Amino acid sequence: GTKRQFQDSLLASTGGLAVLAAVLAAVLAAAAAAWSQVPWAASPEEAARGIRLQDLGQRLDLAIRLRSAARYAKAEAIFGAAAKLADSLLGEDDPRSIVVRRDRAVNLAALGRHEEAAALLRETLACSRRRWGDEHVETAASRADLAAVLVQLSAHAEAEPLYRQAFDVSRRLLGDAHPRTIEACLGIAQVLSRQGKELRSE
Repeated sequence: GTKRQFQDSLLASTGGLAVLAAVLAAVLAAAAAAWSQVPWAASPEEAARGIRLQDLGQRLDLAIRLRSAARYAKAEAIFGAAAKLADSLLGEDDPRSIVVRRDRAVNLAALGRHEEAAALLRETLACSRRRWGDEHVETAASRADLAAVLVQLSAHAEAEPLYRQAFDVSRRLLGDAHPRTIEACLGIAQVLSRQGKELRSE
């Protein structure tokens, strides 16, 4: 009786393992088929580029997490390397390169390096205008980011039109209640107050 139970148990285990092996084989076959259809896997060069793009994403994610933890100096080293990698892989007008530079500029401002942040944001705004034109939410965001840094440099007269342009585009494309529209409106109020002007209803 015990021997028969052992044999039945062994058969059941063997059958279970066979089913598991079949399932794994099917999964591996599906994965191989999917991999063969990935565009950048067509050549070793494209595969290498894909790996470098993945590395770029991982670096940017780490830098953002470090910035969120107020570890700005360490984040800056990674942002700097990520920006160079993005420019070399994608070109400076690629949306991902623009995002990397904007994120780096925000981190520079957090370090108190406002002049560097402003210079980088001027470049980012120029790239945004070339990529998307003036009537685009990302260009508006670049203007608002630059205006915010200029406020820190007490360049209120230069920041005001940037905030106004960002507000106008954000309001048209995103609506009055969108956070970007509200932030731009608050920015206008701030620069007007610091210049001794009054905020009029738009």
